[in-house]
Amino acid sequence: MTELVLQAGFTEAERVQVARLFWTGFAPKLLPAFGSDAERGCADLARLMRPERVTCARVDGALAGICVTPGVLALDRASLRRAVRPLRAARILAGLALLDQPPPPNTLMIEAICVDPARRGLGIGTGLLRNAFETAQRQRRRAVRLIVVDSNPRAAALYRREGFVPVGGGSVRPFGRWYGFERWTAMERPVPGPPSGA
Repeated sequence: MTELVLQAGFTEAERVQVARLFWTGFAPKLLPAFGSDAERGCADLARLMRPERVTCARVDGALAGICVTPGVLALDRASLRRAVRPLRAARILAGLALLDQPPPPNTLMIEAICVDPARRGLGIGTGLLRNAFETAQRQRRRAVRLIVVDSNPRAAALYRREGFVPVGGGSVRPFGRWYGFERWTAMERPVPGPPSGA
């Protein structure tokens, strides 16, 4: 890796690629809502994704990872009507409902961090995490919060290394086999006040 650049948003030309990254990193949680057809699922995601809720990591100009915050999918009635058929919209809403975890007040919530499998191990996920923390500090948030599932121990290890600690959790039983995990853990990293002069 030579140069990592983090930028808010994505271009229309990157929309499908961003959706595929999101699907690659988040597929087990998305399957109940979008089904097992990856091409169709990615196409639906691409139509629904909101650029202002995505931070992109680029390596030498190429998209390598994304950090997603809540509200990344436009799930209002008008957006769903434009993007998918009514029965499909109902499935998407029902499939995502169980995953909705509203954050506590004054907390920056990370919905997902997804890194191109070919670029993993290069510090991209760490860079996205630290960028979110810096954003929370500028916004004077109390903490950065995220959810990690029991089927992703590698991510949990990264979050612990970056100072996140468990603050709660729960289970999706009896729906675990559909979502690809059984239990989830909420983790937070407290945000200190901004540096002097900020």
